[in-house]
Amino acid sequence: MITIVDVQPHHLDRMHEWEMNEALQVKTGIEKPRSYEKFIDSYHSYLRGEKPRLMIKVIEEDGKAVGKVELYQSPKDAFIGMVIAERQRQGIGAKALELFLRDIKEKLGLHSVCAEVYEDNPDSLRFFERNQFKRTGDVTVEMFRGYERRLIVLNRIL
Repeated sequence: MITIVDVQPHHLDRMHEWEMNEALQVKTGIEKPRSYEKFIDSYHSYLRGEKPRLMIKVIEEDGKAVGKVELYQSPKDAFIGMVIAERQRQGIGAKALELFLRDIKEKLGLHSVCAEVYEDNPDSLRFFERNQFKRTGDVTVEMFRGYERRLIVLNRIL
């Protein structure tokens, strides 16, 4: 069974492993992964409520952490990000996404959410498009580890 749960201290070691994974760094745009100490400090700050614009949930399959989903609310838009670190292409991401979107719509009253995906990450682009996200036409060019990458913006009405 797929569930989304609040981040708990026992999730942090696994989540730091995901941040240290080179392939996930490239897909998610982590320029330089944080040391374990900085990672833990950052999450403790989040857990203390010091990052009110950010919501992070852990995706669990049968009680085991397999990914995370985040929402960042800027003054103008809300942006979602997901990492499925294990068992990709098994329907876990789609189920977790629907649970999370239902949750944020009910709790936060959001009417739409955006996702920013690197153009050179076609699997993630397909994932969001299969899950009712539409390209907005907005593209941002960013530098990542010394080269340019295009960031595609997608939107979904909730």
